[in-house]
Amino acid sequence: MPQESVNYAVGVLSLKQREAMDASRLERLLSASGYEEAKRTLSEIGWSSAEEADYEQMALDRVAQASTLVRSLSTDEKVTDCFLFKYDIANLKMLLKARCLGITAEHLSSSGTIPVEKLRHAVADHRYKELSEPICKAMEGLELITEENPLLIDVRLDRAMFEMIFEQLKGRRCAAAVAYFQARADMLNAITLLRVRRMGRDEAFFEGVRLPGGAIAEDKWADTFADPERLPELLRPYGERVMDAALAAVRNFAHLPGLEKAMDNALLAIFTKDRFDVMRLETVVGYLLAVEREAGAVRLVMAGKQNGFDMEAVRERLRDLYG
Repeated sequence: MPQESVNYAVGVLSLKQREAMDASRLERLLSASGYEEAKRTLSEIGWSSAEEADYEQMALDRVAQASTLVRSLSTDEKVTDCFLFKYDIANLKMLLKARCLGITAEHLSSSGTIPVEKLRHAVADHRYKELSEPICKAMEGLELITEENPLLIDVRLDRAMFEMIFEQLKGRRCAAAVAYFQARADMLNAITLLRVRRMGRDEAFFEGVRLPGGAIAEDKWADTFADPERLPELLRPYGERVMDAALAAVRNFAHLPGLEKAMDNALLAIFTKDRFDVMRLETVVGYLLAVEREAGAVRLVMAGKQNGFDMEAVRERLRDLYG
């Protein structure tokens, strides 16, 4: 059962938040002269207990610990679990694709709501009745397809995830969660629209991969597919930075990463405005998003250090932090 005090949850998480990768700590990491110094910096700022630690695994472990903590502190697991379903879906994608290739799926996440071994057995045995109805239906449908199609696996499971999220959020008292997932669906659809057009596929194909649940009306997507210059205006509710990035991506597909970054920052902003409110579940969700964001930053910077990338180029790809 969920615990009942938001104040208690926020109190515990406020102490944990002191360990967060804030802007100054991230700048120290960026300024490290090389990979070895960056590892020492990670250790000094409390991100690792040993300089030899694998930063990829550290990032995974840190998110998994945050996920477990948030589930234990949540006053409404139906809401907070919506932010963890993506790990279950990612695990299912990897397991199913690995089975198609005859290999063993590695590096599965323990941050989701379903134990990894349960998912392993479900995919190995082709039995999904113990999973939620949308996921079960999607997986059983994929089992009927003889062609190995990674894109179809992604699309079917992503659509099932959003269906499950919006069903679970019905009647819950967390408006920010609904706004977040509506925005996320819209933003992913915008990126998909540009990619589908880049592939030379038609509107019917786009409709087949478009995610449900967004705030943008269906007919607007059809009009925008025919005339992508409308995309910035379509995304106006998500701010000028998203609009500007969308215009750049429409006119030059090479700018798509900039649109993805602007969208990610707009999504986080839905929760950052409530980060000091001790009476709202949004603060608990915000902690999880904060840890995910700092883990992504550490992985990006450390990969750059390890491979000798220019740190200014890495800096351009970094998303906003929660704090």
